[in-house]
Amino acid sequence: MKKVIIAFFIVIILCVSIPVNRAEAGPFFAFIPLVSVLVAAAVVYDYVSCNFNVLWGGCGDGSGGGGPAPEPKLNSQTAVPIMNTDGTCTTGITLNYQTVDALKYRIYRDEKRIADGFLGDERETRCEIDEYGQPPSDCNFREEPFYNDDGQPYYQNIYDSDGNVIGQRGRRTYYKKEYWSYPSPHTSNFSYTDTNIEPNKDYKYDIILLDRNGKEFRFDTMNAYSECIKLDLKINGYDNPQTYIMPNSNPDINWETMAAISCTASGDWSGNKGPESGREDLGYLKRGTSNPGQGKTYNYTLTCQYPKNKTLTDTVSATVFRKPNCDFSADPSVIEILPAVSTLS
Repeated sequence: MKKVIIAFFIVIILCVSIPVNRAEAGPFFAFIPLVSVLVAAAVVYDYVSCNFNVLWGGCGDGSGGGGPAPEPKLNSQTAVPIMNTDGTCTTGITLNYQTVDALKYRIYRDEKRIADGFLGDERETRCEIDEYGQPPSDCNFREEPFYNDDGQPYYQNIYDSDGNVIGQRGRRTYYKKEYWSYPSPHTSNFSYTDTNIEPNKDYKYDIILLDRNGKEFRFDTMNAYSECIKLDLKINGYDNPQTYIMPNSNPDINWETMAAISCTASGDWSGNKGPESGREDLGYLKRGTSNPGQGKTYNYTLTCQYPKNKTLTDTVSATVFRKPNCDFSADPSVIEILPAVSTLS
């Protein structure tokens, strides 16, 4: 409104500057009032329609149109891995963004576009049909019912050449969706989940933001890694501590790995293991002679190295007991007349 008032005052100033006696001023000054009015009208039209924006470079209400547009900003971006149920593998990467004054976005993974979209407010604009009854090619349509004199909706029947009803039709209206990023600042929070990934691979994600005039702005690359590693050590197929009674004390140990570079055993076994999944017979585990009445415990640990300097460790254990050997004798060994006593030793 302020700019309209300014334009009005421009007209007033130009008009009062015209000589009163136009006949004496010559023919040139006779056109000044007309030119002043036309200039003022153009200024007002420009401000209202947002077509040219010569004087102020944008719409008065900031809702769209041409002219200079604010430069889009990327406030934040994060890459969050999505893990499977046992937490061993990345099944996807969720990219989170917060932008300001961006009308569109494009997301690239390793220089290949994987997503794009609008970030502004969505509006519907009605499309006008041409002289042949056709709308512009970028318009959609919806069919709405007709209404009779009583206000009741109805659809018109469609007939074939034999007069049979083959369908119904309503009143078609054509529209297209437009997206606006104004008024400024216009903040958008959005996410995209990338599930088309391979295990244990580095990815580079780039985002390009577009302003309302289509100018592109590229921002810093975001790195992400699809980690997928695993180590699971078991003794006789179990994770929890096992108990064995001699002579049934001959278990085996097995391990499952994924993406391991190297694995080393420690505790009551040793050496390099794998790094692929494997199995080993532990042999006959002895009770030993220490701590009578108590079992002997064996501990087995496996430590594996993975990409990105990751390390996983798993441990299992087994305790071996021995049944006592008992030898009894009676004195006397036979009792013939009761009452009598026999001593066991």
